[in-house]
Amino acid sequence: MRTNIVILLFLFLCSLTHAQYHLDYMQLTDSAFMENTHGRYFYCRNIPNDTVRWMYFHHGLKDKQWVSFFDNNIDSGIKVETYKKGKKHGEWLLYTRFRTNSGNYKNDKKHSKWVDYSPYISEEGYYKRGKRVGYWKIYNLPYYTYTGYYKNGLKEGLWEYYDKELDYLERIESYKKGLKDGKWIYYNEDNPKLIRRIEYYKADKPDGVWEYYTPISEEEVRIDMKVYYKDGELIEKEYIKKE
Repeated sequence: MRTNIVILLFLFLCSLTHAQYHLDYMQLTDSAFMENTHGRYFYCRNIPNDTVRWMYFHHGLKDKQWVSFFDNNIDSGIKVETYKKGKKHGEWLLYTRFRTNSGNYKNDKKHSKWVDYSPYISEEGYYKRGKRVGYWKIYNLPYYTYTGYYKNGLKEGLWEYYDKELDYLERIESYKKGLKDGKWIYYNEDNPKLIRRIEYYKADKPDGVWEYYTPISEEEVRIDMKVYYKDGELIEKEYIKKE
């Protein structure tokens, strides 16, 4: 259905274009020619892919809203781009059979909530002046969900990795200015209430006493081993005797 819509739009828009506003592929790739463009233009191409593009230029610079429809053997859809005198500025949207991506730019940088859905990895979160900020959700359903916070483009604080297939919280991570820092907790997949392992980091390096556990009941675990690190260097392994 989407493919048919794209083809119809392609034929309809191409039929409306006037010769003086139509660009061919050679003109579109000729930088000297494009420097003198001003106003609304169309570009239509059906070999090897069906493509129609509705463009606007301000004295050679991309301007206002651009709309593209495309259809090929792999995918079909619509792309909306917004410019202001050569810079990305305003709404952007990509909608295809396999992917949806939308958000806003401000002065050539992402600036707003952005969503990117695909059959593989999907992401939702905010940008400020081109950097990720605030709460983000990264996921690949039905496999996992990964959530946490960004500050000034870097991971900050606690992040949680949730295994959707096995339905349990697999681990809690800790970051400082984008680096592993602090306590990381891993949970037991057979009994998510129980801790499997605890790790400590400082400035992205193992630092401190790592502890490994084995369940002894539905409510309790036994520590089996301690591993000592200092500034990323393994110092000692200590195996705990069973009582």
